[in-house]
Amino acid sequence: MGNTVLAHVLFSCNKVKLNLDKLFSATGNSHNISHFNTTKLIAKHLIEFPDKNAKCILQLKSDNWFNILQHKFSYAKWHNAVPTLGNWNKFFKQVVDSNNQAWQQFYVNVKDKSWPECESYSKIDSLPEYILAEVKQLYQPSATDISTNEQLLEFLTNTYFDSISKIDNFAFDAPVYQLSNYFNYNIEPLIQISKMLNWQWDNKLSKKFHNKMLETNATYLAWLGIIKQHHDSLVSGIVCPINLDIWERALLIAKVCQTLHCNPRDLKWQDSGCSLEQDSAILIKLLQG
Repeated sequence: MGNTVLAHVLFSCNKVKLNLDKLFSATGNSHNISHFNTTKLIAKHLIEFPDKNAKCILQLKSDNWFNILQHKFSYAKWHNAVPTLGNWNKFFKQVVDSNNQAWQQFYVNVKDKSWPECESYSKIDSLPEYILAEVKQLYQPSATDISTNEQLLEFLTNTYFDSISKIDNFAFDAPVYQLSNYFNYNIEPLIQISKMLNWQWDNKLSKKFHNKMLETNATYLAWLGIIKQHHDSLVSGIVCPINLDIWERALLIAKVCQTLHCNPRDLKWQDSGCSLEQDSAILIKLLQG
């Protein structure tokens, strides 16, 4: 959303002439603003990609329910994909690398000189049968050596829970602007930027841009509304049908656990009913102890 906030400021201050019907992409991002922007004001991921020549004047952060929406934005607007059993490792490469290091260390320690190389646990089926049998007796794969939907759900839930529960450490000495404030049109921090740059703010243009932004992101906000409804039902102990993808179910369980101040790692994941595959009845019982 950084580019959207940037475009909002530039448009509201008459620094760019935009056709708002064409600015946003089919997925709702506004990366096209880079083609029109001729000012020094830009949107950057300074934490992930530090730039000593850039000065941070506003930090955009997700808060509360927008931590949940952020995952939807990321998958739809950036990855153009969602985590599944076949591709989850592309979203969590750091975890995969850690697992491979553990496997490689184990294999180096136990292998005979005559054994072939095997750089990843996922490739053990290529080993000769007598080696494979010995390896399976000795090696305990990580919980994130995922081969079933149930394992994927557990892994994603724990990962999302850690993500939405972490305490923000703000990296820069600059005002923090919460995404919820932007969607609610609390735009004073943006107006302050215009004053800092001696730009004239046009309220009519600002409102026009914000309305278009809400229209463009309406499908995501509707999705968040569905997740909220399921969340409220689960927290209240109301059984309801659930029709969500695995990653959505995981995100929902993570948010419910955060609300109820419990750790999803304490759930009895061996009970397949925890998966919300049909309805919420068994998960409610597990959460209630």
